[in-house]
Amino acid sequence: MRAVEDELAAVRRERDRLALAAAIVRRAEREVRERYAPAWLQAASRYLEAITHGRYTDIAIVETPAGEPVLEVTRAGEPMPVRVGPPLSRGTLEQIYVAVRLALVDAIDAEARLPLFLDELFAHWDASRLDALVRVLGAVEGRQVVVSTCHAALADRLERSCGARVVELAGPGGVLVPRPLRRLAVATVAPEQEGPTLLDLLEG
Repeated sequence: MRAVEDELAAVRRERDRLALAAAIVRRAEREVRERYAPAWLQAASRYLEAITHGRYTDIAIVETPAGEPVLEVTRAGEPMPVRVGPPLSRGTLEQIYVAVRLALVDAIDAEARLPLFLDELFAHWDASRLDALVRVLGAVEGRQVVVSTCHAALADRLERSCGARVVELAGPGGVLVPRPLRRLAVATVAPEQEGPTLLDLLEG
C-alpha cells in the first residue's frame, strides 16, 4: 500500500510540474504575442487584403476560453470574424497562410534578407487572386522569392509580370520531363550580393 501511495505522490508531483511548465510557456507566448503581434498582424492583413481584392480585411489572434491562441479573419462587410479553418476553402486558407508567412518573414528577417520559399501553394487559387499574388510578389524589395511549382502558366505569369527567372528542374534520374509535368523554380530579382545567387546554384 505504501508503494502505491508513493507512486501516486510522484505522479501528482509530475502533473504539477508539467502544469507549471505549461503555464509558464503560455505566459511567455502571450507576452511575445502582445509585444510583437500587432505589427506583423497588420502587415499580414494588408497582404491578405491585397491578395483577396479586399474580400478579407483583417487577421487577428484571439484566445479560446481554454487560453489557446487561434487565428481569425474578418470578411469585408461582416461584423463577426471567422476562425481560420473549415469551412473556409482550401484556397482561402492557403492565401491566409501566404499572407501570414510574408508578414512574419518581414518582421523576423528585416535586415538579413534571406530567400523566401513558396512551394506548390497555388493549385486551389482562382485566377484573380493568383494575379493579385503575382503583383504582391513583384512588389517585394530586397528579398529573393523562390516559387516552386509544376504549373507552367504560373511560371509564365511571374516571368512576364515580375521579371522572374525560370529554372527548369530535372525529374527523377536527372531527366527533364515534358513541360506540362516539369517542376519549375521561379524567383524574383535577387538583391545585389557577392558570389552566386540561389538560382545560379540550382542551375549549376
